[in-house]
Amino acid sequence: MKDNLPIPNFGSDDPALNRIAGLIEKTFRALISRGSAELTTINLQALTVATLPTRAREGDVSYASDGRKNGEGAGDGTGVLVFFDGSNWIACDSGQTVSA
Repeated sequence: MKDNLPIPNFGSDDPALNRIAGLIEKTFRALISRGSAELTTINLQALTVATLPTRAREGDVSYASDGRKNGEGAGDGTGVLVFFDGSNWIACDSGQTVSA
């Protein structure tokens, strides 16, 4: 699949995270142009914050369906991509431990 749509950044105010996302996009675009890679959709099972695994491995990625994005109030979580840093599940948009 070849398209001109950008790979989304982490939605963070952290320039380092967004720079990493940009480098990943640039790398994939180079691989695609050589026919070495293909962009596709990744489907993650939606889990609530309470059901995220406690025995995850560092670097695991999930989707917290009730996780709060930056700026959402308690109980208003609309879902957020998260990763496990070895100790906590971290919301990709804020860099903070995810909460519902």
